[in-house]
Amino acid sequence: MKPIQSSIKLAGLLLTVVPMLGAAATGPVPKQLAGVPSEFALMAPANPIAAAIHSKSALLPVTLEKSANGKFSWQTTVPVEGENLRFVVFAGAAKSWAVSMQDPVSKRIQPAEQLALEKRAVDWDLGGSSVPAELYTFKNVPRGDWKVSVESARADQGFMLVEAEGSERLLSHQVAFNQLLGQRIGLVASVYDLEKSAANLRAEALSVASLRVTAPDGSVRQSAMFDDGLHQDGVASDGVFGADFLADQAGDFNAQVLIRGHNDHGGSFVRTAEHLIPVVDSDLSLRADTISGKSVGAHRLALPLSVNSAKTLAGHYRVYAEVWGSSSSRGAVPVAWVGGMSDLVNGALDVGLDTRWISKAGAKAPFELRNVRVEDAD
Repeated sequence: MKPIQSSIKLAGLLLTVVPMLGAAATGPVPKQLAGVPSEFALMAPANPIAAAIHSKSALLPVTLEKSANGKFSWQTTVPVEGENLRFVVFAGAAKSWAVSMQDPVSKRIQPAEQLALEKRAVDWDLGGSSVPAELYTFKNVPRGDWKVSVESARADQGFMLVEAEGSERLLSHQVAFNQLLGQRIGLVASVYDLEKSAANLRAEALSVASLRVTAPDGSVRQSAMFDDGLHQDGVASDGVFGADFLADQAGDFNAQVLIRGHNDHGGSFVRTAEHLIPVVDSDLSLRADTISGKSVGAHRLALPLSVNSAKTLAGHYRVYAEVWGSSSSRGAVPVAWVGGMSDLVNGALDVGLDTRWISKAGAKAPFELRNVRVEDAD
């Protein structure tokens, strides 16, 4: 399913019921569903925390830039957290890059293929696609921060995937699924230790927290993430970092969270999490705050949601709403949730309601539709 096509957020949509005794449906009515108010929470949009990424590796973007010797190079620090190390190099347009490594103890620089127990060509699954790469495997190497350099005769871009042995895990997720053009999309991140409690590592243990966003047009923006309580990150200095970006284009954004830090033993680690965030234009909006329900059969009302559209749209949409009524003694009364597939016809989407839900709830007018959502059927 694609993201919400039109996120309609209303305090309430006033509903009036127009009885049409003896009226019959004028055409086929798409199958729709309904349920009890106790299911409102189950029908709510997915919680972003449930879709959080738990990462034990780091996918490092590689950009080769011209250096003083006339060649193109890139360098990073790769922590060796145990006795072994594996990393995968995706060499972009080139078939292979020259990779060298500097020992953190002796400071000696050697070609990675000489230090490796094994170097071999592989087809690696990266984002659901098989990508040619080179896998390096190292055994019994000294722990610490190794300097890894990549060199080529041409400018190029690619990635290095570093597999970690440490117990630290990066937890990252969106703040909300507000993936509409013009919205600011927030992400938060923290690090926890599998071998200890679920508590986040303290903020001072994390030396780098950044957000790198690649827009649909290929442009890249990078910003720091903050643990100051001002970036949707909870309380200041709680180990949760936040940042956001403006969804200024429709299409797929790739947002990467990168965190570097050190554990209680002084060892370094690096972790990343990659989020694919589709952003769509807000094609639909409600045209009115009041609708009239019409009888289309025994115990059956059609609730036409009149919409404005920036485009000429047709086809199926998934619609959801909560029906609320009133009671002199109880105030607002939840009646039922209604929803299902609906065809956009003549600028309106129909939602069906069985009037027996109203009787069961003991509700009366005025009625409201709350938490109305319209989603792309795909």
